[in-house]
Amino acid sequence: MPFAPNHYIFRPLVTQRPPSFRMLKTIYSLHSEILSKIFLELDWPSFFSTRLACKDFYDVTKSRCFWLGHVQKVKETPGYVLPLEASCYTAEELEQWVTHRHRILDTWTKIPNIRDRKFTIDDVGSDSTRYKYSDFDFLPGGKWLFPPSAPNKKVLFDFRNVEAPDGEESGWDPKNVFSYWIDRSKNCLSFLLVATSFYNNTSRIVITEVQLSGNSPSDATFITRSCATFRTRLARDEDEDGLSWLNELTNEVHGPSESWKVLLNDRYYVELDTSRSSMKVYDYRTLIGNSDDLLLELSPGSVVIKDGKRIEEIRFIHDNILVALSSNSKIYIFEIHQPQTIPKVKQLHVVNMNGPTVMFSPIKWFPDASEIIFFNTKTSLPWAHLRIPHDKSAPPKTTCNLNGPEVQTFQTRAGFFWSLVQRLDLAFKLEGLHFLKQQWGLTTSQCRLSHMSVSLPGYAYGSNVETFSEEVGYVVMAKERRKKKVLQLTLVETDMQV
Repeated sequence: MPFAPNHYIFRPLVTQRPPSFRMLKTIYSLHSEILSKIFLELDWPSFFSTRLACKDFYDVTKSRCFWLGHVQKVKETPGYVLPLEASCYTAEELEQWVTHRHRILDTWTKIPNIRDRKFTIDDVGSDSTRYKYSDFDFLPGGKWLFPPSAPNKKVLFDFRNVEAPDGEESGWDPKNVFSYWIDRSKNCLSFLLVATSFYNNTSRIVITEVQLSGNSPSDATFITRSCATFRTRLARDEDEDGLSWLNELTNEVHGPSESWKVLLNDRYYVELDTSRSSMKVYDYRTLIGNSDDLLLELSPGSVVIKDGKRIEEIRFIHDNILVALSSNSKIYIFEIHQPQTIPKVKQLHVVNMNGPTVMFSPIKWFPDASEIIFFNTKTSLPWAHLRIPHDKSAPPKTTCNLNGPEVQTFQTRAGFFWSLVQRLDLAFKLEGLHFLKQQWGLTTSQCRLSHMSVSLPGYAYGSNVETFSEEVGYVVMAKERRKKKVLQLTLVETDMQV
């Protein structure tokens, strides 16, 4: 029987493709916008590997629209925002901004590059007790250092130019109590800076609005504008105890009392005296634009906070919601409301952490909540996480037990994403830093810990880590030179390489 060609024999050879070829054809047929959305769902190491797989994938990730989407993702996950409006950045600048932050937060497999620079703050003064260097803080963006206890006209340092720019000549005194509030409703970095001085039975408050302005990151500069200047009454009674209290505040040697904390937002100014567990709230909206030192007569009565003497930190976190962290394992959450003419303070929640709350991370802001991590003072390891929703619902907490590396510690700086522990040699000289990275699984009540050690040869005993920026990897170390009355700051810049 003659052989009849069977077309079904040859058909599979023509129509069927290897699975890998068919998959690649399907991926390549997708529109670039769909590919962008897929790439945005990848973690950073996976994304970085994928974009290098082929030229088409790389081209998709070079568009400005793609990096704007990545900026939004960075805002929602690490909580970082662009210092300037998005229109001021090119696609390359957006890529650099996102890449730098992911390297600091996600890349811990290689030793970082270390670069350092030194500069000084002049006229520190002979009495170092009036300066609290640990109050140094980085503003969002990671390039601007805010030292609340710095001398007059040295209130902001730009690490891009190393030298400190001139500040406002508003008569600020080194004994002032400083605080600031970030205005997150703006499209660029904008904040209110308050300086409070104490005179006899009144306090003098100077509020300045500061905003970052420029057409690009290279020419960005801060513009300041006087917002309000007014006074408040510290005490209404003239009893002996009250006079003694006021004398302590106005003591020229010791400066402001350690018991005082001040804070503000765009409507309310708050004075907290932890020694008396009392808090006063003032509505200063009617004085905006006024610089006549008017006395804010409409002062409410003091709000007594239970265990207020043990409050370590108090901040506005969202709108008129503020959180107070105490060392007695209690976290207080308040809301300021104003049904008539006098502002009232309402207690929303009291959270009992049932553990140590003396050491904690900075309060981390996210669009829908603010979060805090608490550390064990004996091990310097995180043990609890608290999430405070901005919708005023009950804050959930997560706890875990960790066993970390055994290191000889001198001082620990707690952070939200990672922390710093100074490493000493046998002669108690600073020889390096330990980087401890914590990643919380909020649904599993687990915290994953990564550890990396970096040597810093040449740094002598006496230098302390004062603050660091988790956003860009800057570490500030300080050493006071009393004879020259200067504070020498060393900026250590770490850059995680992928």
